Amino acid sequence: MNQDFMQLTSVDEVCAFLKERGSRHQNYHHYTSLPTLKLILNGNTWKLSDPITMNDLQERQEKGAEEVWRQTVFASFCFGDSENMAMWGLYCFPRQDAVRISLPRKLMMQWLTETEKSADVLLSDVIYVNHQKAHQLRWNNRRLDITEMPALANISHERAMTGLIKADAWSYENEVRFLMRLKDADNKGVFAALPADFAAFVHVMLGPWMDQEARHLAKVELIALGVRPENIHESIFTGKVHLDNKCESCTYFLADQMRKKVNE
Repeated sequence: MNQDFMQLTSVDEVCAFLKERGSRHQNYHHYTSLPTLKLILNGNTWKLSDPITMNDLQERQEKGAEEVWRQTVFASFCFGDSENMAMWGLYCFPRQDAVRISLPRKLMMQWLTETEKSADVLLSDVIYVNHQKAHQLRWNNRRLDITEMPALANISHERAMTGLIKADAWSYENEVRFLMRLKDADNKGVFAALPADFAAFVHVMLGPWMDQEARHLAKVELIALGVRPENIHESIFTGKVHLDNKCESCTYFLADQMRKKVNE
């Protein structure tokens, strides 16, 4: 299937489109921390997330079907060629340990194919809905007006869309999900086995807050875990991003205290 986004007219078509697009990205990025990456490499497994723990609880509470959510675990990735500064800031803690894991398409499809042998899994893009304009869907900066499409009027609550649709406030993530539907809804501690040669083909970008010593140590550790030296990269923003550790009220408080001292 190679249907254009603007031609979608039914939930089945939307699901098929997202699945097809989900398998076409050149790379699948995951922003996290170096300690988490080392756990992934040491165990050669990926811990799939319980939806109850995700940051977008609105999606969990208001999108899809509850009975499907209870049987779902997933891993989140994003697509796009450039670094995503919002993702660096939102998912990488502590800052100095930030890394981006990138699975080339061949590696992702190998993981999907191997996992399909023993589990119900799906690799799919996520679509976004505008809540101010609930008749509008968004995917990869393209918008589809569904005002005159009765078949899509209730798309946010369709069973088949569970895990595939979010509010467009999250659209900057360009999310792709590796979803697993479980037979046992109580078994949420799922570690999905990775391909045996995962470490040899995965790419790692070291975050913008790592200093020179930390970058050197990270490279040594990753190479020891099987990551190829040529697959370890540095952020183009290294040493060029400052995120204030103080909240805005603290900043104002400190500035006010300084002003009072000057005026004494």
